[in-house]
Amino acid sequence: MMKYIYALFFSALLICSCAKHAIDIRNYDQDSRIIGVWIKLEKGKTTSEHLEFKKDGNLIGLDYIKGDERLFYTENNNHLHFFVYGAGLKLSKRTYDYYYKIKEDKLYLWFNKSDMLEDKEVTADIYIKKK
Repeated sequence: MMKYIYALFFSALLICSCAKHAIDIRNYDQDSRIIGVWIKLEKGKTTSEHLEFKKDGNLIGLDYIKGDERLFYTENNNHLHFFVYGAGLKLSKRTYDYYYKIKEDKLYLWFNKSDMLEDKEVTADIYIKKK
């Protein structure tokens, strides 16, 4: 009987840990300048890759990162976090970090803060705002 209770308990625990748990985006800042559609530039030309930051915190794009749904929030108008609901245990509920600057109609994304602080455009992914 005790084995049955333990098995039931651990099964319930496993099921609960796999469920989607949304972060409450209302508790985080959102840089209003980033809202909109951004088209990636490579060698000065636009590509088909794009990012869309929505007012409700949803993020469309960054498809190379596997997952079902993405939410974003910002800190200090230079630190971008996006939360991905994963398709499996390893990728579930993971937050990714980028650093960014917005200059005129361009969005610069870096993987590390030092490149952003040094304004290293050669290491940045560059996007232009869709009008």
